[in-house]
Amino acid sequence: DESAPDRDALQAFFANPAKHWLRERLGLRLPVAGDDAQDREPMGADGLLRYHAIDALLAEGIEHADVDNTDSLRAHALLPPGRDGDALAFEAVDIASRLRSTCAAAVGAAGARVVAMTAESTAHGIAFRFSDVHGDARAIAFAGRLDGKRRLRAGLDHLLLASALGARARTHLIGYDRKADASVEVVYTG
Repeated sequence: DESAPDRDALQAFFANPAKHWLRERLGLRLPVAGDDAQDREPMGADGLLRYHAIDALLAEGIEHADVDNTDSLRAHALLPPGRDGDALAFEAVDIASRLRSTCAAAVGAAGARVVAMTAESTAHGIAFRFSDVHGDARAIAFAGRLDGKRRLRAGLDHLLLASALGARARTHLIGYDRKADASVEVVYTG
């Protein structure tokens, strides 16, 4: 007797179908070779550090370009020492602030609320819970580019949100384009 998949199980499957199948069907857990985020996309000398610093700032919700707010970045060794670290911190805080501003503009002034459904209460049988819905909109920010995986996950999340809110639901996927030094936004509606 199989239970209906939930949102996390669907995302795990689409993130890496072979890994998900090995874990769920065969019970096989392959060893993790360190932090795979460190081995991804070479982006120059400080590109990966910048990405992780911006990502950490977005996760913590730091919105102000204040170097004192970067203590946690230093504590997690996401910044190099000295002036290089200060410069990287300033740039990361600036980019994270711009991404947060784009998110705030996308969702408006409405406060955050929870939209959740159980597998039994939905026609599609998928349980989900979003705690960051503002009115009828949800914004998802990433420190990097909006690749296919991120677009697919946001699209799946939007379908689930639209199943609860109807055609008025909006999901804003927001990323950072380093070459253009600007935020990029994809909006899912309906």
